[in-house]
Amino acid sequence: MTDEMIPPQRYVSLEEIRQRKNLLRNLLRKDSEQMKAKAQTLFHKEEGEKMPTQRLMGVMSKGAGFIDGAILVWKLYQKFHRPNKNGKKKSGGWSLFGKKKKK
Repeated sequence: MTDEMIPPQRYVSLEEIRQRKNLLRNLLRKDSEQMKAKAQTLFHKEEGEKMPTQRLMGVMSKGAGFIDGAILVWKLYQKFHRPNKNGKKKSGGWSLFGKKKKK
């Protein structure tokens, strides 16, 4: 059983409290250093030149994202700025529910 799992205990003197505090502080420092090291490896960019196939895959991925975004913009444009069946433009700008019907 590790120190992290030990339930709180009763302390008899201030010295016991200080020892426990120092122990916990050291554990926190160690954990902080481990997390910092892992974060640096997580966000570290790979060094060296990429192979031609990796460059091609990157270009294709960016191109697919661009095309997907362009299609989304076109669909939104058509939905909100295309004329109705009557030939009139939709009014109300960006309304998702259209015009309210008059009673």
